[in-house]
Amino acid sequence: VHSIDTSNIIGYIDNYGTVNNETGTLTNKGQIQNSSSSSILKNYASLVNDSLLINLGTCKVYRNATLTNNEKIQNNLKVVNYGTITNHKTYESMNTSSFDNFYKIDNKNTGTMDTGTFNNKIINSSNEDNINLSTIEGVIDNAGIINHKHNTFINSGRINNNGYFNNQATLNNDSLLISTSIFTNSSSLNNNRRITIDTSSEFKNWKTLNNTATIDVKGLLLNKVVGSDTGEFTNNGNMTVQTTGLIRNYANLTNDENIIILGEIKNYKTGVLTNKDNLTNKNTLNNYGNITNTSSFINDTNGTLNNFNVINNNTGGTLTSKNILINKETNASNNDSVTLNGLTGTINITGVVNIDSGYLTNNGNLVPQTGGTLNIRTTVTNNKILSNN
Repeated sequence: VHSIDTSNIIGYIDNYGTVNNETGTLTNKGQIQNSSSSSILKNYASLVNDSLLINLGTCKVYRNATLTNNEKIQNNLKVVNYGTITNHKTYESMNTSSFDNFYKIDNKNTGTMDTGTFNNKIINSSNEDNINLSTIEGVIDNAGIINHKHNTFINSGRINNNGYFNNQATLNNDSLLISTSIFTNSSSLNNNRRITIDTSSEFKNWKTLNNTATIDVKGLLLNKVVGSDTGEFTNNGNMTVQTTGLIRNYANLTNDENIIILGEIKNYKTGVLTNKDNLTNKNTLNNYGNITNTSSFINDTNGTLNNFNVINNNTGGTLTSKNILINKETNASNNDSVTLNGLTGTINITGVVNIDSGYLTNNGNLVPQTGGTLNIRTTVTNNKILSNN
């Protein structure tokens, strides 16, 4: 009997062909490497990675199969998942990589995933392996950290973000994205279907956010300026700020279709809110910055509109107030601790302003200009300047 010292030896699978894991459990405590672009690792059963898996070729997880990562997976080329992938630690993608997810990814609270080109698939997707997917769709449950770093992430399935999701490249949401925790967009996010920002969520944008479909705000949405990056949020669809919802706008928010406020919008001093279609306030809108209206802006029967800075109701714009509109005095106190040194509530009118019901309190400057119309059908308290030009 010979004793061999294996203390400095690890198991190493160097694959230049095809490796099939067909039954049982393959546990990697050494290193598995798909070493060429034509290398294929096919998992039909259970693959547990407790060390290092490097993919320079193709890695496939078939339906009913599982891949559990407890250490590190590095993807340089292609991963296809028809089964279940559970990540407890590190999944790293190079900018040359792609990932097609047809079923389930569970990124645990200890897991970090860095993604490149990524497709989270729609139910019953066609696929190169002719697998029947009539009852399954791509689902990503994230309790850890997902950093989308390279190229384009397309979501045609479902993303449940219960951890940290950081979009640093391009994300096209063509299906359902639900965030109950922290979501940060520092690049380009295009919503073409539905985003739900839940009550416990903080959804941060400081680059480009385009909505062509539905955004449901139940939590906090921050449109920010960070360093040299400025949030550009354009709504070409329907956005509802629910009763528990709050939007804090420090950058540029442009409404080209429909916004309903059942909760609250706070437009801060650096914030520019431009309404080009339908903006309806049914609860609270505090303006510390600049609002420009060129279409329909309604302060509805339960709405309160507090103006601390500038509202421009331009030609073609109609601002209708049916409840409380307060145009604030210079250096007005406020509940948001915004310093307003030298700022006075000013409403410039070159369109139409209708004060239909409720009341208007003017402690600032209310200025109908040439071509502008102010129609007052209820109580007005004027404590400063109401001009007729």
